[in-house]
Amino acid sequence: MIYFIPIGGLCNRMRALDSAVSLSREIDVPLRVYWMKVHNLNCSFSDLFDPTPEYEVVEKTAPFVCDAASKEYLFDPRTYRILSKREWHILNNFNVKELIGQQFDFRLLKHHRQILMATNTRFYPSNRMNSIFVPLAFLRQRIDRECERFQPNTTGIHIRRTDHRWAINNSPTELFIRAIENEIKWRPDVSFYLASDCIETKRLLHGRYGDRIITSFHASDRTTKEGIRQALVELYALSRTQKIYGSYCSTFSETAANIGGIHEITVSNIIHSAVHISIAENLPTKALQMPL
Repeated sequence: MIYFIPIGGLCNRMRALDSAVSLSREIDVPLRVYWMKVHNLNCSFSDLFDPTPEYEVVEKTAPFVCDAASKEYLFDPRTYRILSKREWHILNNFNVKELIGQQFDFRLLKHHRQILMATNTRFYPSNRMNSIFVPLAFLRQRIDRECERFQPNTTGIHIRRTDHRWAINNSPTELFIRAIENEIKWRPDVSFYLASDCIETKRLLHGRYGDRIITSFHASDRTTKEGIRQALVELYALSRTQKIYGSYCSTFSETAANIGGIHEITVSNIIHSAVHISIAENLPTKALQMPL
């Protein structure tokens, strides 16, 4: 049995759980998922997604991890002592990332009887994110309404703000404006779907480009259930665009591209060449490290 704890925000959890489900299928080991409501994701799995027969989800309101950001001690020390005596194989977030760096074959975990993992990252390839996560019926309806004005050339824009310092510093709004201007220059009829956790940014771009910008002004606050539901709606709407101009080091941009099997172009003022992989389709995704 794999006991799996996806940690972090919504998209961190989705990419980690996507890996766990694929690994579970590959090695034919049952998967039980512990989904925890914490300050940076105050929402249950059942408040967002349909149940699935592929894995069991256990909702937890009181986490048994002491610090999701810790590099050394993800689990409470008492958890280590108890489970180690019972011959569990325990991997915290730091362990998982170390093994990724060592190009470890996670299929070898099938040799352990009981596995406890907690991570926020993708550790095993998958091309099934769009089928593993099925939003609730009323959220699918909201996603459809969000996309009603989409055209074949609608381009996605994701601008991450609030507490994401790397995105704020390395993906400033003026670079997104430059990307929008370039798109308009080459495709005068282009429209844009804007997803963002910042209402002021949405107002700025909508005020500048009018109806060319398709967006919603509902708050996507991660501390409330409705805010996270709105974020999920914007995530799936973004995945239906032609391509995405995304924020630096943003799992939201990456996850939308994975769901839709589309290219993500990272808007960044860090100049170096890089290639992202859209795992949903295993397609190379150009990461244009700006300025454009």
